[in-house]
Amino acid sequence: MTKEEKRAKWQDDYRNYELRCPEVDDTKYLLENNDIMKSFLTNTGFDFSSENYSHNKAVPDSEILNRPDHRFNNEMVIVEFDGFQHYQNVDNIKTDRLKDKVYSEMGYKIIRIPYFVQPSKETLKYYFNIDKNIELQYPHGFIIYDSTPPTNFCALGLDRFIDEFEQFPDSVKRDIVKSLRKLIELGEEKEYVIPRQFETIFDQY
Repeated sequence: MTKEEKRAKWQDDYRNYELRCPEVDDTKYLLENNDIMKSFLTNTGFDFSSENYSHNKAVPDSEILNRPDHRFNNEMVIVEFDGFQHYQNVDNIKTDRLKDKVYSEMGYKIIRIPYFVQPSKETLKYYFNIDKNIELQYPHGFIIYDSTPPTNFCALGLDRFIDEFEQFPDSVKRDIVKSLRKLIELGEEKEYVIPRQFETIFDQY
């Protein structure tokens, strides 16, 4: 099977994912769509007024130039949506840790949502402790054929991934494992998809 054929089968599988998932490609990938992610955050009940909400703006008095994705002043919450570089690049991980330390000392609660997790009833409960029905538009997991699997993570990124995975709701875990199994079913060698440190956990699902 050629790479093009694998990609086509991958997209067909996810397009028909339990009749919930539209075509998955880079232009529709949920974590790259700020409007959809902002819509997810509206379910928290946070105040989105211009006086309270900031998107992609530096935190005053933090002396950090990097800008959080979403900041809510009254609620004292910062929400970051982390792409693969936050698992693959040591410099990014160091910066993330510094930001989290500074923002925490300022009184903010920091919530980091990775690129392989999608808005759903379960994730709204997990991250914000809010019970509300949300239709899962995309499955959790590595849902783009060329997305970065855990074998490409650096050691620190892999540690973060495993720590997060073990705490996720079971429905999120199953979707993540399902997406990785799809790569293997399409002919990728398991050792190039599943890191050894994650293999025992993976095999439980």
